[in-house]
Amino acid sequence: MSLNIADLKGKPVGIPFDAPLYSPAAEGTIEYRGCEALIGLFETAKEVEELLPSELEFTTSPPQAAYWLSWYPFSTVGAYYEYISQLAVKDREGDTGYYIPYIYVTNEAALAAGRELAGAPKKLAHITLEREFEFI
Repeated sequence: MSLNIADLKGKPVGIPFDAPLYSPAAEGTIEYRGCEALIGLFETAKEVEELLPSELEFTTSPPQAAYWLSWYPFSTVGAYYEYISQLAVKDREGDTGYYIPYIYVTNEAALAAGRELAGAPKKLAHITLEREFEFI
């Protein structure tokens, strides 16, 4: 068997094409319960523009960013923390949304599921969250 690199165009090359961890039929089958999340919005430096693909630009000046820090005490890929960084952007047609340059998780199964099922740019990290006060 020979493989032409051109055959890989548009395919996730970080995943063995003949031995994925999850089958395409597994998409959407991860279950979560009891998620807790902390979300923050802030202005950031224009230098983060280097992270954007050429098709995107910021929606505001100064640029706006967000983070999502969550704890999943139960999921079908195990308990884990997740940190998602987001930049408020628009495309050439003017559609707005968030570009996500980084996602960090504390569990290898969550990393693999995110990459293989959603194509998410997940990496492993050490994340903790301490609660000082109880809010209802």
